Amino acid sequence: MREKLNCGLSIFFLADKAIMPTEANIPAGYSVSVEPVAFFDYRDKDAFVEALWEAIQNGNPDIPNPPDEDVVRDASGFLGFKRPVELKYAGVESWEDLERSSIYGSVCVYPSGYVVEVFGRAADGTWGEDRLLSVRIPIDAGVDGVVDTILAHLETRTDLPVSRVE
Repeated sequence: MREKLNCGLSIFFLADKAIMPTEANIPAGYSVSVEPVAFFDYRDKDAFVEALWEAIQNGNPDIPNPPDEDVVRDASGFLGFKRPVELKYAGVESWEDLERSSIYGSVCVYPSGYVVEVFGRAADGTWGEDRLLSVRIPIDAGVDGVVDTILAHLETRTDLPVSRVE
């Protein structure tokens, strides 16, 4: 029997901050990123734990399908916003710019634990399909255990862009 997903989150790690939008479920069967968006210095473990805990508590709300004029469909037919909320918080103009300037990770919360995945890069510098971190963390490890795992992984990465502000 498959466990029911309690909450699924995306996290975008930039040089000096992380962006974690609210992932909302829509009737079309997809999730979309919406406000509110948490942005925080992920290198500050306490700030990271607090942001992740709050996002998990808020969960994945159900919202109506977005209006047709606000969305585009990719080659696979998946819905996406013409102006994704993440771009504003990352300070970039396009999704490709976001991919090249960040590392993408996800945290899925189930009754028995957390599934954490962080992805590598494709040859063109955008996110790749390879999972460089894919781990199941027991529920009793808590959000602290999730954050410790992600931070330890990020310390091994050499492809995190440096801050543009010196």
